Amino acid sequence: QQQDTEYSHLLEREMVVYPPGTLFVGQRFQTKEQVQDAINRFHIVNHCTYKVKHSNTTRLLMECVHHDCAWRCRAILRTREQHWEIMILKGPHTCVSSLISQDHNKLGSQMISQTIHEIIEANSTIIAHIKLTMGYTISYKKGWLAKQHAIENIFGNWEESYNKLLGMLQAMQMYVSSFIWKFTMQPAYQDGLLEEGNVIFKRLFWTFKPCIDGFAFCKPIVQVDGTFLYGKYKGTLLVAVAQDGHNNIILIAFAVVEGETSDV
Repeated sequence: QQQDTEYSHLLEREMVVYPPGTLFVGQRFQTKEQVQDAINRFHIVNHCTYKVKHSNTTRLLMECVHHDCAWRCRAILRTREQHWEIMILKGPHTCVSSLISQDHNKLGSQMISQTIHEIIEANSTIIAHIKLTMGYTISYKKGWLAKQHAIENIFGNWEESYNKLLGMLQAMQMYVSSFIWKFTMQPAYQDGLLEEGNVIFKRLFWTFKPCIDGFAFCKPIVQVDGTFLYGKYKGTLLVAVAQDGHNNIILIAFAVVEGETSDV
């Protein structure tokens, strides 16, 4: 019985998996990488960041990037049990970041890769499904094309979506109080020739009255950032954001344009 007690820690290899953003004194991890991953996820969830003050094979010490913030965390390797454990955790973060960003410096490609396995494997799932139900092994390309057709059948094609846009905006204006929008179109060309009577989408701007009212309580900083639209028709989605006194990001206005810069 004494021997079982002495070596029972060797059987405790299973570490409990906690929800993202969970950190507490006594929390255990199998590896140093898992410690860092948990701390990264904590800061991503809480919209703050940190820096590593000291790191070696048995100790990891981190602190907030702001010198006036009290957040600290210390984890060590317990050599006898062969697991890492959080020993000190001071906080919470009391800092207020002056930066507004859609990204996070701790959201690395390795962490992202762990969340998109199902997306990457989707085509393989389609191929396996056809093999099981129809007895044939289709090509990867055919599976991808089938997926695109299925998406179109469910959500409609690109042209239908753009044709519905004006009606959707008018419906929003009818049912959403003080909805503000501006929709512009331009003449359509086919092979360099003007198509009489046909117009196509050019730009769209929209916002909501609560967004405008909320800006009065924000810091006097506005950031406009854009992300490319991927699909049959290109463009850029622009979002204007600000930050309130509690470090929350407030959306102010939105636009879909041909690019972040334009001569017209």
